[in-house]
Amino acid sequence: PQIIELVATARRRKELLHRYETRTTATSEIACASCKIALRVLSPSSQSVSCYACGTITEIASLRAAPIRIGKFSKPSALSIGLTGTFEGKPIQILGRLAYKADTLEWDSEDSRYETGTWSWVEWSVMTAAGEILYISQDSEGYYLNRGYVPNSPLVPANVYERVDFSPSGSPGLPTPRRILEWGEANIQQAEGELSWTPEPKEAIGYAEYSSGGTTFGVEWRTPPGVKTPCEAEYYTASKLSFDALLNMFPLPALLAEYEALKRYRSERLTWGIPFLILGLILIGAFFATSGSGHRIFRGEVQHISGISSDGAVFGPIRLDAPHTIYRFGFQASIPDNSELWVGLELLDASQSPINGHDGDLWRESGYDEGEHYSEADLSRSQEFYLEEPGNYYLRLTREQDSSKPIDGSVQVYVDDNVIWSFNFLIAGIIGVAVSLFVLPLSLPRYPTLN
Repeated sequence: PQIIELVATARRRKELLHRYETRTTATSEIACASCKIALRVLSPSSQSVSCYACGTITEIASLRAAPIRIGKFSKPSALSIGLTGTFEGKPIQILGRLAYKADTLEWDSEDSRYETGTWSWVEWSVMTAAGEILYISQDSEGYYLNRGYVPNSPLVPANVYERVDFSPSGSPGLPTPRRILEWGEANIQQAEGELSWTPEPKEAIGYAEYSSGGTTFGVEWRTPPGVKTPCEAEYYTASKLSFDALLNMFPLPALLAEYEALKRYRSERLTWGIPFLILGLILIGAFFATSGSGHRIFRGEVQHISGISSDGAVFGPIRLDAPHTIYRFGFQASIPDNSELWVGLELLDASQSPINGHDGDLWRESGYDEGEHYSEADLSRSQEFYLEEPGNYYLRLTREQDSSKPIDGSVQVYVDDNVIWSFNFLIAGIIGVAVSLFVLPLSLPRYPTLN
């Protein structure tokens, strides 16, 4: 296992070295303060660089190791350090990559209060040919392009409850001041490449943001340990960056091929998922539309339940002369409040032998709950059956109740013909929707893995 680990480490080192072979005219080199490996420096504004081999952060000016050690990324990114691309028709190059984790306060407009939480994201720093530094960030909600700007009233908020003017200079159309919608205090979890500052141990990186017109306006600042006054504040705007736009900036062949394959996969799932969803909803609608189907061909009534003998009350004969047809037989009772009884109904053949039946505990209840009146009841049962042979049929109604609490009421029995077995629609509809709910999440937009 140790030999395998050494071989894997050697391969990883070779891959990393290969990624750092590219040179540009603006490239300079420094030696890592720890392992002495050569590190590229692309931006003249960078203050430190994280070693891709050992993780040491080296101060560029002094060539000394910074008093902090930050974790290395375990996997290389498709957006590797030194990768070149284009933005707005001009060349750009990736300088570094950072992974952040923050404790956040986010404004909940419904409850009018701030909710606590945690948030993680990865950020690539990108340098343009003009020396401007852009930031591409990725979190669980997608990709964003962050650009620096100058606000009308530069201010670092002292607490989340301040209303801060983040309006860009020369943009009077934005109302001021604005409530901070998200406030966070972040720590760097992993690093590689160049940084615009030299991190310190237990250093807090604060940020505050609000959104307007689809753009996020924010400020980010550092507060060194033991210091109350923030330093190095930077204002930025963040706008949504589609994966297509990202690939336009860095058209990597492997990413393009994988992205096209994912889009084909999504299209195939949509082709299956949407028809299943539509069919399922139609079938569920058919269930509700046909659940009351049928034509009443027989109705009988017992006006006094207490008068039903132990042998039950028999109704009929009822002529059913449509074979291979679905019929329904059932009953509806009326009993006093706060009472219950058991009622059964059987379907009998011409010799009055039972061939089908159903029963139920019927009840009615009313009263007051926390000062409000309520009335609830369960007083009916029904069942469909498939008629195989025409002929004369009967219904037999039976009842049971507590002899110590006799109750009276009435029961109506009935038979319907031309019934549609709507339950089949419901089952088929649920299956169709279930299939779509399994397939459609697989058709959500998916993107190649960058990290």
